[in-house]
Order: sequence, then structure tokens, then C-alpha cells
Amino acid sequence: MFKKRNKTLIIYAIITMAFLVWMTFYDDHSLVLHRELNHEISSLESRKKTLSSNIETVQHQIEILKHPDSLEKYAREEFFYKSENEIIYIIDSTTIESLSE
Repeated sequence: MFKKRNKTLIIYAIITMAFLVWMTFYDDHSLVLHRELNHEISSLESRKKTLSSNIETVQHQIEILKHPDSLEKYAREEFFYKSENEIIYIIDSTTIESLSE
């Protein structure tokens, strides 16, 4: 009687272990797949936050550049815009640091 009971317990244990291995690694809804998908979701959410902050920064710059004075200032700083009969001297900050040493 005990031998038959032990044999059935061993069979149930083997089936349970096979089921757990199958569900952990091989099933379409496996734990490994869920872990990978959760990692991808978290990375996409962090990228979404980064892009949202970039969008806010760009929208703020657009609002500032709607005014003609700030547009001219931006053109002078970024693209070295100059008026006629005007000379621009570009001084690099690394040059200033090397001269001060």
C-alpha cells in the first residue's frame, strides 16, 4: 500500500516539475518572456519621459523664438548671423582657459 502511494507521489512530483519547467521556459506565456517584456516596457517608459522633457524644452524655445528680438539673438549665437558692415570675433572658451594658465 505504501509502495503504491509513494509511486503516485513520485509521478505527481515529476508531472509538477515538468509543468513548472514548461511554464517557466517554453510556454508562450512563460515567466522569462514576461520578464523580458517588463524590462522593455520600463525602458520604453523611461525613453518616453526623456522625449517628453525634450518636447517641453523645444516648445519653450519655440515660444521664445516667436519674438523677433530673441530670434535675432538666437541666430547670432547659434549661426553667427551678422548685419552688414559688422565684424564678429569668435572667442572660444578653451582658448581663454589656455591663455590664463
